[in-house]
Formats: sequence, C-alpha cells, structure tokens
Amino acid sequence: DDPQFGEPTADKIPGALWIPESGYISDPKLSTHNVMVAAQAKGAAFLYNTEVTGILKKQG
Repeated sequence: DDPQFGEPTADKIPGALWIPESGYISDPKLSTHNVMVAAQAKGAAFLYNTEVTGILKKQG
C-alpha cells in the first residue's frame, strides 16, 4: 500500500474525466481471479509454463 495514494501530486490539475460507469478495484488479485473463472465458464483454458505458438480466433 502507498500511504500517498490519492494525494495531490501537483499544484494544478490541467483537466479531469468523470466516467460514472467506471469503478475502483480494491482487490486486483480477486478481480483477476473472477475474470479467470468467468473465462473458464465460457470454455477458456489456462496453460501455465507453456510457450504460445499461435492463437486461434473463432467467430462468436
């Protein structure tokens, strides 16, 4: 954790962007795990310590 997270980094802010649908991920590890589980439910396979030699792309 960074104790200065969220603190101002400059005297002036040149602009801003607000996206109401966006959010803050408080637990990136859990979020990544949830994406993995959702992908597996759709048929994705995760192969660790394996060289990628190609990627197949299907419609749908």
